[in-house]
Amino acid sequence: MIRQWKKIIDQVLKNTDFRLKNDKRVNPAFLFAVMLWYPVTEHAEKLSQEGGLAYYDAFALAMNDILDEQCRSIAIPKRITTTMRDIWQLQLRLPRRQGRRANKLMEHPKFRAAFDLLELRANVERRNELQELAVWWDEYQRSNNTKQREMIAELGSAPVRKRHRPRKSSSSAHKPNKNQGS
Repeated sequence: MIRQWKKIIDQVLKNTDFRLKNDKRVNPAFLFAVMLWYPVTEHAEKLSQEGGLAYYDAFALAMNDILDEQCRSIAIPKRITTTMRDIWQLQLRLPRRQGRRANKLMEHPKFRAAFDLLELRANVERRNELQELAVWWDEYQRSNNTKQREMIAELGSAPVRKRHRPRKSSSSAHKPNKNQGS
């Protein structure tokens, strides 16, 4: 993870130099979000494994912990930490593109920053599913409405993992149903 962390920081700093040379804006929230991405995910995995938390809950706690730790060392304004949280949370939502989700995600004010982080991660991590996701979002953004609908429809034909619902406790299974006669 340390190697990935160094690679992503090197890449974001190169990209930032390029943007500055071309008189483009640089968002400090994006830089912080990139630099702290791997510490957040590493901490989230640890919290999830040790605490038995669902990853999404562990991720929320990890964001808080990492930001608290950073704010003890440097002053990061709330407007920046809010943007960082948005970028990080969108990383968890970007893989879910079915139905209207893709368009809703693109309407998010921090979508572009989240997409840029996704691309950086795909280049650094070299995982096929991450690279395919980045390519899909790149194409989706550049496509017209008809092509976007086709892309969503193609996702619907791919196998979808079923979400398991928690089972009812055995004590509630034996309670009589109110609609049934006693």
